[in-house]
Formats: sequence, structure tokens, C-alpha cells
Amino acid sequence: ESPTLNIGIAGRLVRVKRVDIFIQAAQHVKEPYQDIQANFHIFGDGPLKSELESLSFDLGADSYVHFHGHTGNLPEELTKLDMILLTSDHEGLPMVLLESMVCKIPVIAHAVGGIPKLLDHGECGILIDSDVPADYAVAIHELAQSKDLCSRLTGRAAARIQEKYSATSNAMAYLDHYRASCH
Repeated sequence: ESPTLNIGIAGRLVRVKRVDIFIQAAQHVKEPYQDIQANFHIFGDGPLKSELESLSFDLGADSYVHFHGHTGNLPEELTKLDMILLTSDHEGLPMVLLESMVCKIPVIAHAVGGIPKLLDHGECGILIDSDVPADYAVAIHELAQSKDLCSRLTGRAAARIQEKYSATSNAMAYLDHYRASCH
């Protein structure tokens, strides 16, 4: 029997984060992909909490979808995950995505806002072009079946953070900009 995967989402429980898609994707993983054992973890709190708990219960997902509420140490919680989903309708540059990439946690994310650029258009994580829960389930299954794919994506993601988003790379970019403006 394969080990149980821990799949997470983190953010405020508000409409734009589309945690409903995360819960429905969990159900889509459990039904057709019975070769995958998984628990789904929701980190965050907000006005939709009771509505999302009801959705989980109504779908029969409440035994494997777990609500953890707000956590004071999200990076520590992230390290316990095997993959993370970002299902938002809109995003800029989500901190949880940067943290996940640094921690080498495979990412499956909706291709909106700054996410495609951050994930190097799919080189550093799986991008989903729809808001269809089954599409996220397919990506979860793909990652669960391929340690090589996980390693390739997370290695590229960690390198990209170091190269493009670290304090050092940002400082050097500013320095280059200032030098160019002095001539």
C-alpha cells in the first residue's frame, strides 16, 4: 500500500481563494483514483469557514478534508505537505507559493495573475487553466505517480527562487538599475 499523501491549501477562507474547488478536487481524487491515499489540509480562517465545512460534509469528504484554522507557523506546516494547491480566481504574487517553492513542495496552481510567471510557465509547478476540480485531481494523480516529475519541478522551483526572488538577487537587480541610471 502506498503512503498517505498530505495535500494542502493555505489562505483566507474567502470566495476568491476558491477553497470549494480544493474540497471538490479532494473528492475527485478519492473516487476515480483509489490507488491514492490522501488527506487534504486547509490552513486559514475566514467568513466562509462554516459554508466550506458544510460542503465537505455534504460531499462525504469530511473524513479526509481537515480544517486547521489559522496557524502561526505556516512554513512549518507546509513542510509536512507532499503538495500544495492554489485554486484562487485571482492572485498577484502569493507568499505561500514562494514559501512552498523554497521548501521544495510540489505546486499545482490556477494559471492566474503572477502565478504563471513565478512558476516559469509550468517549468516549476503544474498550471491549471480552468476552475474544474477534476483538472486539479488529474494533476494530483500525475504528481502522486511520478517522483521524477516532483523532483524535477521542485528542483527547478527552488533554483528559480534563489535566482530570481532571493534577497541577494533582488539587491543585485536594484544595484544594476541604479548603476544604469547613473550613466
